[in-house]
Amino acid sequence: MFYVAVFGFIGGIFFRSLFPLDPFFLYAPALIFIVCAVLFRHVRYLGYIACAAIFIFLGAMRFAASDYVARGDDFSRIASYTGNSVTFEGVIGGEPDIRDRSIFYTMERLRVLIRDNERAVSGRVLLTTSLYPRLVFGDRVRTTCVLDDPKELGESYRGYLAKSGVYAICRYPKSVELISQNEGNVLKRWLLGIRNNFRVQTQKIFPFPHVGLVLGLLIGDTDGIPNYLKDALIQTGTIHIVAISGYNISIIISLLLTLAPYIYLSRRFAWAAVIPILLGFIFIAGAESSVVRAGIMALIVAFASEAGRLSNCSRVLAITAFLMLAKNPYLLVFDVGFQLSFAATLGLVYISPRISDWLKARFPFRFIAETAAVTLGANMAVAPILLLHFGRVSFIAPFVNIAIIWIIPLAMALGFSAVLISYMFLPLGKVASWFSWATLEYVIRAVEFFA
Repeated sequence: MFYVAVFGFIGGIFFRSLFPLDPFFLYAPALIFIVCAVLFRHVRYLGYIACAAIFIFLGAMRFAASDYVARGDDFSRIASYTGNSVTFEGVIGGEPDIRDRSIFYTMERLRVLIRDNERAVSGRVLLTTSLYPRLVFGDRVRTTCVLDDPKELGESYRGYLAKSGVYAICRYPKSVELISQNEGNVLKRWLLGIRNNFRVQTQKIFPFPHVGLVLGLLIGDTDGIPNYLKDALIQTGTIHIVAISGYNISIIISLLLTLAPYIYLSRRFAWAAVIPILLGFIFIAGAESSVVRAGIMALIVAFASEAGRLSNCSRVLAITAFLMLAKNPYLLVFDVGFQLSFAATLGLVYISPRISDWLKARFPFRFIAETAAVTLGANMAVAPILLLHFGRVSFIAPFVNIAIIWIIPLAMALGFSAVLISYMFLPLGKVASWFSWATLEYVIRAVEFFA
């Protein structure tokens, strides 16, 4: 009954994401099934059917509730002002997304100005400006523009923005007035300050393009990776190594736990080391919600591996999915990162152990067999999602991942250690970076060769 309820809830969210039906068409079937369950409770399996129907209804209504907020029909929501020229102000939340010719900012804590009166409204606005002047997290700004409805750019894009609470778009306003600074969340501002300081320190000790790669590995910052290397990572199906997601974190954590016996570490000690590694990852990456979800996915893999029963954590996975989607139902259909994180976790939990057993029975090198199993399990699980969203799957991806994934934890550990040493004594940090440089050079050469 537990799994019937969870999958019914997820199915309801999925159905309502694709088909925006009137609430009547959700209430009526659920009511019919409840009545039937009471009248014919002696019929076998009818209870399961009724339970599924009820939770499908609840899942659909949960998404409908979020969708109601996203579309908005009263003036307490920013979505209600789309299509009109509006003067409003808000605080820059999160790091700016800097592109070649523009910058995307997310504005929150919004106030709409109507006839010299201010009205606080819920929701966020995606603000697009030219490259200068630059704004930073915590700046309160005021501007006037015609707010666009995200659905004008497609239902998928609307859902993609809605998962982050963005319900309106302001593109290239004539002016953006800076009103005040340092209004953002104090903890978040502190975390982003650490992230930026870490980025600057890393740039002092690593050469180009290795600095871009190590920042991608450690904090998911891909801005410093040159386009030719980024294209090579995409072509070889290894771009995930520079994205802080449950996909790459789960692979890395699973690999650390798998390889622990080969470097004379007990499983219990290796598992205990996972916790500070995960917390450090989340901390240095700015504690964004996507990073926290990635950490949870990786922690599930670590927990299952410690229990020695990777195939027996179905209930934990189901509860995790239920809670995440209950909080933000847009994740299921409109967040590729969430889909990849969950698929990779499923692959590591259910597919990798079977591949590992098959390979170890046929190959004498257990280290290679277990490394290959971790990589192949995750890649097999995410392949359908990559094909669905990007229209292609790299058939050499499993082989390239096997060639480089084993060295990624070492590259990250050496790179992070070099940056910490540089804080104490910069010349010594530069010397320490040579060791990480060697591992990064191997990754770059391997990716370019296969590309």
